[in-house]
Amino acid sequence: NERSANPSGGRTPPTACCPTHATICDMLIVDPLLPHSAMMSGAWMGSHFSNDDLVRESRLSEDFTYALAPGSAPLGAPEVTVRCTPKPETPVVWGYVDVVVTSLGVPVRQEFFSEKGVKVRTFTHSDIKKIGSESVPMRLTVAVHAKPKESTVILFHDLKLDPALEDNLFSLQSLRD
Repeated sequence: NERSANPSGGRTPPTACCPTHATICDMLIVDPLLPHSAMMSGAWMGSHFSNDDLVRESRLSEDFTYALAPGSAPLGAPEVTVRCTPKPETPVVWGYVDVVVTSLGVPVRQEFFSEKGVKVRTFTHSDIKKIGSESVPMRLTVAVHAKPKESTVILFHDLKLDPALEDNLFSLQSLRD
């Protein structure tokens, strides 16, 4: 297997938008037989996030079926739990994901379960703030249940939704500059 086409050690495609994207692309080029779901489920830079969490290769709205979870409050309650079950062709490691959302559609918690129904990790969304017309969680905590004393926290101190961007911002020329 030829690993490198340049002195830096990777065959980064010219469209890579950041080092993480370049690394993922390089992994696909180097070992295209590596199972895609296994590669995307690996930890990202020592955190409790997976590569899939960051690039959202799988999407709950497209790659899962969903219904109210057993034991959920009924629709119209302040919070409901939605059970998201992967479609058979979706390359994910989860048996299902339970998502707790407020009546306004703001996520509060995501609980990820193995195919055997064992809770593996939990995303907790908190510090909800109004930004423009949206209610947005400003703190995201990931807890892995096999390591109860560990967690990874992302805090958003400043967040702008739908900022005005120049049309050429994501052009090839802009990436080269």
